[in-house]
Amino acid sequence: MRFLPVADVGRPSGPTGIDDRPGMNPEIKVAIIEDDPQVLANAAAIVEGTPGMKVTGRFDTAKEALESIPRLRPDVILCDLRLPDMTGDAVVTELRHRGVKSEVIVVTVHDDPDSVFTALKAGANGYLTKPVPPADLVAAIVQIYAKGAPMSAPIARRVLDVLRAPGSASVDSELNVLTPRELEVLELLSQGFRYKEIAAKLGVSVPTVTTHLHRTYEKLHVSGATAAVGKFLGGNKMPSS
Repeated sequence: MRFLPVADVGRPSGPTGIDDRPGMNPEIKVAIIEDDPQVLANAAAIVEGTPGMKVTGRFDTAKEALESIPRLRPDVILCDLRLPDMTGDAVVTELRHRGVKSEVIVVTVHDDPDSVFTALKAGANGYLTKPVPPADLVAAIVQIYAKGAPMSAPIARRVLDVLRAPGSASVDSELNVLTPRELEVLELLSQGFRYKEIAAKLGVSVPTVTTHLHRTYEKLHVSGATAAVGKFLGGNKMPSS
């Protein structure tokens, strides 16, 4: 994952959704799994520079993360997909097996369907593609901490592509079929609209928008759904970008 250089990282501008007055909000504890030292430092600087957030662990290998995260119990984990000793989705799977309930955001350059749905099947709760501006990363952490489901526009497009591709009817049925409103939210998100803009267009609240996305993730987590998607992708490979 790639963030702005350290020199450009400070307290993100604009509202974060966190009230930084003493005692108003619990601190959001964030763990970061990233093998690039500069990227790891940049991500940590963004988190530490945001009131109401703190870094509880920095890891450049899966082994270190798996040994420490169950004990640290962070609220949110930022995880890259490509690590030297294990893939990011394998790390998420193992963390879930070890009883870790932290919200996981995958942050990566990979937006191909295989990577997206493998991460979702593993138990990721959010998926962002780089580059990620500091303010967007902070917003994603706040959203997922509030049980939202951050999803970047390219990923929304990928989900829609899979659901709408020829031969995807079986995938639809095993996904328990996304509701018209869930598809509508995905469509607007794929066009680059932010949650607040989507809420205004649909005449609903921002929490309602995030609820729709959270339910979409939950449906994609279902083993039958991911198996169906995997089967579909196996016979209908879409080009990676």
